[in-house]
Amino acid sequence: PKSFTVCRVADAKPVLDGLLSDPCWESADELPMTAAPADRVAGNDHSFALLCRDREYLYFAASLVRHPAASTDPPLRGPRPRDSDLADFDRVSIVLDVDRDYATYYHLAVDQRGQTTDDCWGDPTWNPRWFVAVRADATHWRIEAAIPLSELSPQPPTRNEVWNVGI
Repeated sequence: PKSFTVCRVADAKPVLDGLLSDPCWESADELPMTAAPADRVAGNDHSFALLCRDREYLYFAASLVRHPAASTDPPLRGPRPRDSDLADFDRVSIVLDVDRDYATYYHLAVDQRGQTTDDCWGDPTWNPRWFVAVRADATHWRIEAAIPLSELSPQPPTRNEVWNVGI
């Protein structure tokens, strides 16, 4: 069996600032981003992701330990180009198979600079309007993203509806 989590309904929208301090994140299940709990570093030096939603958006957040070999480029400010090349930067992706057909999916990725790329089943012309904030320090980088549910499905998910999600 695959692991699963409940994507909790947020009482209020998070402020997309990369701080992960909003009440919705406090009630979200922490999804470890390591192969096994034994791979975690002592204390809070581990990478994790969080998910929650409301009627309009799927919210995705992550706190990621900086990879020692990765570039230390800081978050960029200002408008982002569509479908940036993230190959040379530390990045996180979320893959959403909303109809659970195990074939088609949405793929969204963001790197440590806040640059993004997205595609639908490998088609880069799918350009959803989603929102991302990135914040970084010497040891971690964090993201918060809001993905409109209307970009993913014709209607919002219902109670007990199951999506396949890969992070």
